[in-house]
Amino acid sequence: QPADMLIQEHMDNNRVIQETVDPYSSLSDWQRQTAIHEGLKDYVYTDTEGHPTTGIGDKLSEEEIKSLGLDGPLKPNQHFRDLRLDKDHVATFKENYARQASTMHTSFENKFGKGTFGDLIPDAQGILIDLSFNMGADKLRTKFEGFLNAMHGKKYEDAANHLRYVSGEPETKQSSFFTAGGLHEEGTERSKALYKKLMELHATQATGR
Repeated sequence: QPADMLIQEHMDNNRVIQETVDPYSSLSDWQRQTAIHEGLKDYVYTDTEGHPTTGIGDKLSEEEIKSLGLDGPLKPNQHFRDLRLDKDHVATFKENYARQASTMHTSFENKFGKGTFGDLIPDAQGILIDLSFNMGADKLRTKFEGFLNAMHGKKYEDAANHLRYVSGEPETKQSSFFTAGGLHEEGTERSKALYKKLMELHATQATGR
């Protein structure tokens, strides 16, 4: 159950009734997982690079930024709780997710050849799209080559270790991605979830189930 459950109120026989609503109910499994990793905020905030963002990881356009009066470089991880945009955040997320899925598909097949992304199992595709949504396909391609090679080879344990460790070898220094630059030594919720999923894929593969 996501932490972003919403409380909606409506009237029933002159009584105010509160209902818990899952904002992600219309999403597919991996869309939902990525949305949970990103989190839902109905106000404007800056991401880890200082870019104004809202909704579910929705980076604002220059026009939107100007309309809010946000000038100059902004510090990362700021929250502007009084600034909101009239947007359907879940619908916008679906559009952004589809765009990232297409970008990741193209990036992967440019590297490994036509049809290689489609040959991956859905969970492997979902992991790649989730990471692309988080950091961008270009950064994933340039900073995580060992991880991508392992994913292409369907070597999920190797992929998990390349995601978690700088050298791709267990018991060595953990990667900046896994710990969010050292802020979370045990790993972020996203990095732990993806590492766990990759190890589950490896276990399933090893047992032939």
